[in-house]
Parts: sequence; C-alpha cells; structure tokens
Amino acid sequence: MGHAKSTIVLCEDESQQLFVYRWLLARGVGPGDLRLLPCPAGRGSGAHHVLSKYPDEMQEYRAKANQVGSRKLIVVIDADVLSVAARFTAFDAALTANGLSPRTANERVCLLVPKRNVETWLHFFHGNQVDEIDDFHALYQGDDKAPACKLAGQAFEKWLKAGPSPAMPSLVTSRAEAARV
Repeated sequence: MGHAKSTIVLCEDESQQLFVYRWLLARGVGPGDLRLLPCPAGRGSGAHHVLSKYPDEMQEYRAKANQVGSRKLIVVIDADVLSVAARFTAFDAALTANGLSPRTANERVCLLVPKRNVETWLHFFHGNQVDEIDDFHALYQGDDKAPACKLAGQAFEKWLKAGPSPAMPSLVTSRAEAARV
C-alpha cells in the first residue's frame, strides 16, 4: 500500500506552489508527505481554478482527516485588487454553494491570501519595502522565480517562528492561518 500524502497544497500558479513547497520543507515537512495539486495551464484565472477546486479538496480533507490524523490542506489565492477578507468570504461561499459547511476552527486548513500577489511577499522577504498595491509579479519570472521562492519560503518560516513583527496586513493574517497546520 502506498504512503498517504498528509499535506495537500492547492495554488493558482507555480510561484505560489514553489513558495509554499519551500516554506513546508523549512518547517520540516518531508517532500514525500506533500501532494502538490496541478496548477492551471496557460493564462486563465488561477483564482477561479482555486475556488472551483477548493470544495472538492475540502470534502476529501474531511473524509480522510480522521484516518490520517496529520492531514493538512493548504490553499493559496492572490487577493489581487480585492481585499483579503473578500477572498475569505469567497472560500466560504464556494463551500456553501457546494453543500458543504464553512471551515471550522479545529480543521487543519490553512488559507493564504497574499495581497496583491505572492510576489509581494517574495519581494518583502528579499528585504525590500513593499505595499499591497504595487504589482511585483514581473520581478520574479523565468530563471529568477525558483531561487526567489526558495529564499522567501525559508524566510517565511523564520518570520513565523520569530513571533509578531510589523508587516503588511495580508502577511499578518497569514500568521494565524499558518498556525492551523
């Protein structure tokens, strides 16, 4: 019988997935314990992809959480020009539209919502001044993406361990979310 993957990761793009992958490795999660769900191909709406897949993954999480006690679900969606709160509302709406109850406090489900996009967090963890309005996406493409995500994912774990510190609001929200897993 195959080894059950205890941590499922649903993202809208490769940058988010690389960031989360490197964060989880820095946290001590083994690569064999991760199941990275495929990101949408091409240039469609990654947010739509995540919101449409989230109910299925949540249902699977709930079905297997008792069998695999360490089971975790990590979902990442960029806030883009919306608020972080609007994205959290969209997650709940996606569940209820599919006949599922909203996420509860005891479920090991982490929702990360970088505002404007994950590249804002990458830029921050590379020691730069950022805001949640400017778009830093173009700075982390091609050959620069993987090493930037590695450094930022590792820095995210250090930041989480360091305790509360000044940061942009979406990152502050991520602290409580990361604590869920």
